[in-house]
Amino acid sequence: MHFTLILWQPMKLYFDEVIKFLQEKERINVVKFFDFTVKDEFLLEFLYTIYEKDVGFHKNKEDGVFIKKRNSLINKGETLRIIIVQIENPKFGPKNIICADMTHFKHNCRNHFKRYINDCRNIIHGCNNEEYSDYVSNFLSKYEDNTYK
Repeated sequence: MHFTLILWQPMKLYFDEVIKFLQEKERINVVKFFDFTVKDEFLLEFLYTIYEKDVGFHKNKEDGVFIKKRNSLINKGETLRIIIVQIENPKFGPKNIICADMTHFKHNCRNHFKRYINDCRNIIHGCNNEEYSDYVSNFLSKYEDNTYK
């Protein structure tokens, strides 16, 4: 089963280190990775689109979470790293919707890299289920030059 990860702009200096961190994990295989560009003026729209299928999207939008995230990412560069991983025999939570392995990895990654990045929300985003991951992968694949807008 494939899952999509996004490393945010402040992590640019650590993109390769995260790949190595992933490769050290049992049952997680890096299928591919590539850099993706999002200009600041399109960042909020990009965030809305990426998170649209995420659990809690509407509440987060109402609470201004995405505006805060955009504001914390503005002027931090335009390059994201997209990573597609395969998890062998993924473990899921109680309702078989959220991949516990992906949630655990994101938590570990944030803990490991928070010494470099003040706001751990600006480290990584991961799609916790197959449907959401497919949605994000399909959205990103529309941009052949890996540049949003």
